[in-house]
Amino acid sequence: MRPEPRPLDSPTSAERGRPGPAGPLGGIPWAVGFLAAWTLLVVSLMQDRQQWLTALNLVTTHGGLFVLLNARRLGHRRLARASQIAPMVTLVLSAVALVAFR
Repeated sequence: MRPEPRPLDSPTSAERGRPGPAGPLGGIPWAVGFLAAWTLLVVSLMQDRQQWLTALNLVTTHGGLFVLLNARRLGHRRLARASQIAPMVTLVLSAVALVAFR
């Protein structure tokens, strides 16, 4: 049996609401959060304090990147948008916790 061809007027993936490429500033929160997580880890290792907190920050940042990539691949717009904010939130929470546990 042959599968039926797709009708020409059927919606494409862009018309169905699948996320397209991020805007020109879409990757900035990820870049800042990703680089800051590694920088925070290096600084905490050099000062020999609170390595567990910065390692947790690094794990959550990389976990958020995994969620972001899968959400974009599967077409979950809201989840992709929420996971773009995740590295900045974990960075701020880690910085506050580092100050509080001083």
